[in-house]
Amino acid sequence: MDLLVKAGLKKTEKEAAAKPAAPQAAVAWASICFALQIFENPVHETLGNRDGITYIISRINWYWNLSSLLFEENEADGKFTGLEIELKKRIVDLYKMLFSYQIKSVCLYYRNRGLVLLRNVVKFDDWDEALQSIKNAEGTVRYNSKTCNTQHIRDSLGRIARNAESQDEKKNKDCLLDLLVTDPRDDKNRIKQTKGELFPEASNWILRHSDFCRWHHGNHGSFLWVKGDPGEGKTMLFTIIIEELEQQLKQLRGSTKPNLSYVFCQATNSNLKNPTAVLKGLIYLLCVHNPPLVSCLRKRYNTSGAKLFKGDNIFFALSQVFEDMLRDDSLMGKYILVDVLNECKYLDQLLPLITNNTTALSRVKRIISSRNWATIEQQLGRDDLGTKLSLELTQNAEQVRQAVNAYIDFKVKDLPSLQNDIEERNRVRDSMRQKANGTFLWVALVIEQLKKADPWDLLKVVDGMPANLTEIYNRILNQIT
Repeated sequence: MDLLVKAGLKKTEKEAAAKPAAPQAAVAWASICFALQIFENPVHETLGNRDGITYIISRINWYWNLSSLLFEENEADGKFTGLEIELKKRIVDLYKMLFSYQIKSVCLYYRNRGLVLLRNVVKFDDWDEALQSIKNAEGTVRYNSKTCNTQHIRDSLGRIARNAESQDEKKNKDCLLDLLVTDPRDDKNRIKQTKGELFPEASNWILRHSDFCRWHHGNHGSFLWVKGDPGEGKTMLFTIIIEELEQQLKQLRGSTKPNLSYVFCQATNSNLKNPTAVLKGLIYLLCVHNPPLVSCLRKRYNTSGAKLFKGDNIFFALSQVFEDMLRDDSLMGKYILVDVLNECKYLDQLLPLITNNTTALSRVKRIISSRNWATIEQQLGRDDLGTKLSLELTQNAEQVRQAVNAYIDFKVKDLPSLQNDIEERNRVRDSMRQKANGTFLWVALVIEQLKKADPWDLLKVVDGMPANLTEIYNRILNQIT
């Protein structure tokens, strides 16, 4: 096409070299202006065609490369947006006009020159108008291209933002994985399975207790201490409270739900018996329930990496992170629960972090369960801490007695050897009620012995069991040895 155009242009060089009549002559000689126009048109048409074909040749390669640049990114995956499809149509239309102009020009160059002269006299091809139509089409392409490029930029920024978000999520996951020692939710399920599924009649009384209701419906910063001797069901009550709070929080709507974080201390588990483990568990659940809080941890993690969770200073570093999380304004309210605090070593480190009335803790509702230890009493017995609920028989005798009795009834009914002997079952039940002394652990230990005993010896086994936990442990150990 280029060769044909260039050859044709040489044919029109002489016609283009002719000068059109001066406009002043047309004014001065108005009587012959029409004749002058007839002679002027062929020259203008020839010049217009040559200027137009030169312009088109210079632009067609540019538009070819532009289309490749615009669409090459999405041609790989075969996806085009609505804007890109529309732009593609406009470019195709422009190509048609460009090629049409060239084809008509080539045909013109090789026609009879007399016929060409006649066409030019009447402006049959009107090359100026044809060129202007092409320029108008170019304007449309440029506008659509600009719009499409803007959308491309937005899409690219969106991809960048999504990639950054994905990378940030990965870093958050890596951070929590390095923090994680044991998931408190798994600890709760394990403890429930080990101790037996929760028995509502034996535990739900605490949800109706005036001290718990006062804590639950009180202001932020309220403190509840559940204390009692071994085997009195502190962990069972603690689990009931957790699941009740979890159920209530699920029913709340909106993005400003209170956060619930808890941990179970266990002296027999190296991952659950030190202040650092307690902090890790509490921080982990806070982050799981409210992912934006990970940023408080990432401030230190981004510079220290996994080393943040190792070394002699880990407790102090995590203490600062924990307090930063509790101060975070994104949380409407927070519940912090620590079970069996007495089974945690180095209480002198952990207790101040939980009990001090700092600005951070003033926004947190706390529940602690523990034994009646003097060292804990010194910290948790302060009047400024708030409500203290005792599970001792002397203070909650009726509630504890009813709970233990309900637990005995449930366990005795479940014994296979007593399924068909109601009278014997009632005698075993009554004997256990008299000796249980408000201790769930005593009931659990006796039930295990009854499962191994002969059916006719069940009442004898119960009567022979000591009421004291230490004595019953010694008896079981003697049986093993």
